[in-house]
Amino acid sequence: MNRLKAEEAREAWEGLRKGTMENKEKVLAVALPEPASTDPLLGDLPAETRAQVRDRFIEALERIYNPPPPHCAPDFIMGHLRGEARPKALAMLAEASNTGAAHAKAAARKVRETREALEELKAKNERIQHLPKATTEIKENLDALNGENQQISRKLGLLEAEIKKCKADLHTLNEEIGRVQEELARLEPEQKRIAVAERIGRAVNELLDILQPTTTKRLEDQVTEHYLRIADPKFQGGKVLLPHGATPEFEFPNGNRLPLETLSGFEKRSFGIAFSLALAGITQRRVPLVIDTPLGNADSKYRPRALRALADFDIDQVIILTHDQEVTPQLSRHIDRSINQTFLVELRSREEGSLVSAGKYFEGYDES
Repeated sequence: MNRLKAEEAREAWEGLRKGTMENKEKVLAVALPEPASTDPLLGDLPAETRAQVRDRFIEALERIYNPPPPHCAPDFIMGHLRGEARPKALAMLAEASNTGAAHAKAAARKVRETREALEELKAKNERIQHLPKATTEIKENLDALNGENQQISRKLGLLEAEIKKCKADLHTLNEEIGRVQEELARLEPEQKRIAVAERIGRAVNELLDILQPTTTKRLEDQVTEHYLRIADPKFQGGKVLLPHGATPEFEFPNGNRLPLETLSGFEKRSFGIAFSLALAGITQRRVPLVIDTPLGNADSKYRPRALRALADFDIDQVIILTHDQEVTPQLSRHIDRSINQTFLVELRSREEGSLVSAGKYFEGYDES
């Protein structure tokens, strides 16, 4: 209420000042009539002096209302309440004061809730303005997810087909075992043992022939996945082949094949690492994987990729055996987060043997 009254006083003050300034020309016309010949009092003054007197009159008029009265508000905080709106607001405030604090608090709460609702609407409006861009991004993400889902569905279908085929093969094997058991029931003990060995040998050989294409394909897929993470970009899009009874090959996207034994030293070493990781992944054996000097003959651009492939592999423990010129302290920083422990092995002498120090890594190594 005090603020509204102070702003009311300011509005009155500004109205008076504005009215005076708007009528200053009329006031000056009385104080300094023009032309000067009609001014019996100050008409003899030079034109320059009259102009100075005129400016002094204008300054004097402006100072009549400066500074504003002390009870005036310095500015308008509730400038939207002017004219008739201000007395109405004052009356409502007075009524609220008379009604009691509870009503005033309720009114304040309504104002606060209204402001919060307004801010929420502004935020929603801003989100709506950015909606086309967000919709496009969501659509792109959905398209990408749909593509991944289709690939996963295809792989799942292939796996289900393999499982169904394996179940059929196992069913056939169980029937064969049943027939063997019936025949064994009619044989003598020695004959039973001989017959069992022969039947089991034939059944296992038949099962191996049936399962070999499936297991080979799965192993090829796993080896290819790990190999492409390490190998040169020129191999991207190709696939590792493991033909039965022949040396491993690499098939490029154009269909050309290259025996892996003809590749460079590190490319063959990369295949060995990929093959070890694939076997560990397929067998699901949670045992430590030991890799000896994995970066031998490797170019500098290959080394971080090979280390990250080992560090990112899902197995409980990978043990890397290396020397100070291979996995240097600077290079090991690429897998710092995956390193749990380091050991430094130093040969003292043939008589003393080697000293193993935990928590050390090539102290004194000159990275330059």
